[in-house]
Amino acid sequence: SAPTGATKMPDIKIPFTGKTLSFERLVQGGVLTLAAVWAGVSLFPGSLIAAAAAVAIGATLLYGSSKLSESGWIRFLGVGLAAVLLPYAFWGSMPALFVSVLLLGLFAGPSVVVLSSYFQTNARKSNLGAAIGVNGSSFNAAVSFGYAMLSLIVSMFTPAMPGALGPVGLIFIAAGIFFFFAPKLLPGLPGSSFNKKPAK
Repeated sequence: SAPTGATKMPDIKIPFTGKTLSFERLVQGGVLTLAAVWAGVSLFPGSLIAAAAAVAIGATLLYGSSKLSESGWIRFLGVGLAAVLLPYAFWGSMPALFVSVLLLGLFAGPSVVVLSSYFQTNARKSNLGAAIGVNGSSFNAAVSFGYAMLSLIVSMFTPAMPGALGPVGLIFIAAGIFFFFAPKLLPGLPGSSFNKKPAK
């Protein structure tokens, strides 16, 4: 299922056919198309194999992500965080940079939605406004702290890249380990990392 709190987009009616098209499928198709164009035009110009590989990888990631539960998104956030080490290991490689950003966005976005929704859902109705405010303030504070730490780490390396990515990656891995066990500290989240198939 989609992460808790995610908005279900309406289906789109196809004119003159009476049929509908899932907005989610439309977005996924657009993402795969952009991946194919980017791989076949920018990364490996004229390569149909690269374009096909980009579609295959993207489709696999989209399919896999649809199987994760709310707990799964939090537990596997570390996968996206650790991906920052790919450019460090393969500095100068555009494909490595692309995969790194893709994985970070794939896991970080839904994880933030799940955590924000969890705290708002479990807050007392009388304190809901305060809970939303604290949640937003905490997120902004974490971002500001992250920028400060990144600036400090970057200042230790000349040139800054790719050296600074090493310690950043280690910090992200440590954070990923914490998030892997975090669902156990949040009552009400599914025990399994994957959505269970409905009983027949």
